[in-house]
Amino acid sequence: MREVKSCKVHFTLIELLVVIAIIAILASMLLPALNQSRETARKGACQGNLKQLGTAVAMYCDDYNRFPLLQDGSTSGYKYLYNFARWKRMLAPYAGVSIDVGLEASNKPDPVVSTGVFRCPSWANEKMVKPLPANSLQHGGGYGWNHGAQGEAYGLGTKTHKAPGSVYKPSETIAIADSSDIATGNGEKAALYYKDTEASGKVVGDRHSNGINAAWVDGHVSYLTRGEFLTGGGTWGGNWKMMYFLRSDQK
Repeated sequence: MREVKSCKVHFTLIELLVVIAIIAILASMLLPALNQSRETARKGACQGNLKQLGTAVAMYCDDYNRFPLLQDGSTSGYKYLYNFARWKRMLAPYAGVSIDVGLEASNKPDPVVSTGVFRCPSWANEKMVKPLPANSLQHGGGYGWNHGAQGEAYGLGTKTHKAPGSVYKPSETIAIADSSDIATGNGEKAALYYKDTEASGKVVGDRHSNGINAAWVDGHVSYLTRGEFLTGGGTWGGNWKMMYFLRSDQK
């Protein structure tokens, strides 16, 4: 009886290269979609954080009939060390964040106010224009308080408390939003939310698909593209400063 010899089939080099090319093409098509899905998830998680922080603002206002402060102007003690992140310290108990009183007693602010609910999932210190130093991480996290502009004329409270009833249009006034990834000095800008006077809006946050998430004074959370922010909207006549920074009166 004749034995049948088995034949092994081998890929040629050309066939192997074709398979690799197909895999590369499929990967190039799928990766952007995967990255977009991941960013969508982060954007949603960020909105969840801001919803919690917006609720914390409402609870704080119910207890004190005033908004938290950006800073208190103190020149000594832990209040000064929190500095531009003072609003986080005030909201921490209402956001389920426990502050280490031992650190405060030692004039060392607790970095916990830049983690958890206080940290945007897309914020990365190492990607900032000037990374925050270790002793200033309480200013990080990627969320900024609506401190306003032009001194106390705008804002929810820089060094002077504002009453909730002073907000002219709560549904059109931002309380907390994604801040810019620009840091100067001790990184104070990372704890602020604002637009500078430049038309380019260099310090407008854009980490979520060229836009920001915002928690408004009335409690709702929404997404704004950079363009939507810079052009204004609502019933303020397209004035970004009046619409988003808060005008606490009708002038």
